[in-house]
Amino acid sequence: MIFTTACAPSLTALDWKVVDMARLDGRRSIAEPGQIARLARVLFGVPAAPRLANRRLEALRRFCVRAWYWKLIRADDTRPAIDAGYAMPDLLEILGHIAHQRGFAPRIIEHTHSNRDWKAASPNSLLSSPALPAPRHPSPRGQSHPNQESDQ
Repeated sequence: MIFTTACAPSLTALDWKVVDMARLDGRRSIAEPGQIARLARVLFGVPAAPRLANRRLEALRRFCVRAWYWKLIRADDTRPAIDAGYAMPDLLEILGHIAHQRGFAPRIIEHTHSNRDWKAASPNSLLSSPALPAPRHPSPRGQSHPNQESDQ
C-alpha cells in the first residue's frame, strides 16, 4: 500500500481554530510588551497580549494575526511558522481562507537591501501566492509602491 501526503490535509482542526482565534486577537498581540505595557498591567490591570503555550501554534497565531490585519506580509514573517513545521502550501491555504473572509488576499512580499525597495515574492520561493491588484495611480513623489510589480 502506498501512502501519499499530497492528498492528506496537513492542517488540523486545532490549527484552524488558531486561525480563527487570531482574528480576534488584534494587532497588538504580536508585539512584545514594553516597559510601559508591563507597568500598566501591574498598576491598572491592563490585560497582557495573549500567547499560546505551544510554540508551534504560537508561530501560526502570529502569522495569522499578520494575515488578518495587514495587506502585505514580509517573507521574513513566514519564517517562524515554517520553522515550526508548517509548509508554504499550508500558509497559502490559510491566506486563501482569510482572503475569503476579508474579501481580498494578503500578499507575501520580499524585502530587498534598500528600505524602499519592496517586491512581490517570487513564485519559486512561495509557490503561487494570492496577489493584490496593483494600484492604478502612481505613488507620491515617484516612489515605487509595494504592490506594484517591478519591470526589472
